Amino acid sequence: MVTTTATVFLSQIVHAASTPVQQWAAAQPNLLEESNKILVRSAIQEIFNEHNITAVDKYIKEDLIQNGTGFPEGREARKQYFGMLFNAFPDLHASIDKMIAEDNLVSVFLSWNGTHKGEFQGMPATNNPITMKTAHIFRIEDGMIAEQWEIFDTLDLLAKTGVISFGQQR
Repeated sequence: MVTTTATVFLSQIVHAASTPVQQWAAAQPNLLEESNKILVRSAIQEIFNEHNITAVDKYIKEDLIQNGTGFPEGREARKQYFGMLFNAFPDLHASIDKMIAEDNLVSVFLSWNGTHKGEFQGMPATNNPITMKTAHIFRIEDGMIAEQWEIFDTLDLLAKTGVISFGQQR
């Protein structure tokens, strides 16, 4: 009886002690993913919506790897691009449609709107409103964006800004 009671008592102590640890360990991936989503959400707000180019230093690693868009790599190249973009579209705003995180990757779908009020891709301002959708995957490393994949509807944006036009065929 003593052995059985002691065994039950010890198993309860071990169970009680290990349950919070197990819960904590199981929650860690979610904490990392939520932290990464907060980082990306903050970067979108400060850089894209507040047009704070100096915030790039806070969120994007110096040696940013840029995949699939033809943009130059690195933080300084992004700052130059954002400067051009915000001059062309001074009221540019991005809204988060969907954000998903897994491990150190954050995927975000954005809806953009603004007005073409400055030169863009060699085209003078048209004062045309623009809207576009983009999809991004960010790889987070050491609390910063280290790598990005990006897809956006360039054709629609270039048409709305008058850089290209589509002839009508009959």
